Amino acid sequence: MNALTAADAPMAADALAAAALAAADERVAEEFAPLFLFDAAEPFFPRYVGYSVLPADGPSPSFRRDLRVPPRGFVVEYAVYWDWDIGHLYDLEHVWIYVGQDLSVADCEGSFHGRWLKGLLPDRGNLDGRQATLYSQPGKHAFSPSPLVFRLLPDAETAVREGAGSDGALIGRPLEGRVVREDWWDEAARRRLRSFAFTPAWRFEPFAIPKSALIPWEKLNAILPDLFAGTLDGIHVTD
Repeated sequence: MNALTAADAPMAADALAAAALAAADERVAEEFAPLFLFDAAEPFFPRYVGYSVLPADGPSPSFRRDLRVPPRGFVVEYAVYWDWDIGHLYDLEHVWIYVGQDLSVADCEGSFHGRWLKGLLPDRGNLDGRQATLYSQPGKHAFSPSPLVFRLLPDAETAVREGAGSDGALIGRPLEGRVVREDWWDEAARRRLRSFAFTPAWRFEPFAIPKSALIPWEKLNAILPDLFAGTLDGIHVTD
């Protein structure tokens, strides 16, 4: 390897600064990562969680909404990727952790079927230090600080039994224009998902995000088409 020269110094300094910032973001994402609770009968678990550390107000990198950052604080966004939702191939849910100037958790939100809910109970009883605990809707993966919310949904059980596979191979917003749909996808996805139909146990078990699954959102976003294609290849070969 050639030695750096004076002309290389600005570039090297920029690279070092970028590396330091990336390492800092990784530590922040690990420190504030939520704990999930999944139904004991849940057939699918997250494959990757893409994080973004956002120091200023602006649009979410991966969800259709704008975010407001606490004064002198930041927001950590977690984009949670599954290969499967019980209704369709591919699922991306979200958690937002709002961090104040004192590095305490000021607030939390979780995605809920295209919208979002408050992620902290009124008494903040589901917050342990910097870690919020969120329940995941059986099979559908929306987030809530209480599992009772899911029991109030009229299709809480039928969606994961009779409704399994109802939406086929769903192409969500991050994949729009990045994959070309083929005719066999929907029926193949429906057939596979019908084999996973289940009845929720309504008993929940903890799931900590594996460190190996926690990656920058930019990296996850870059591989989404390959992940989607890989899941399709798997069902095309085995079905």
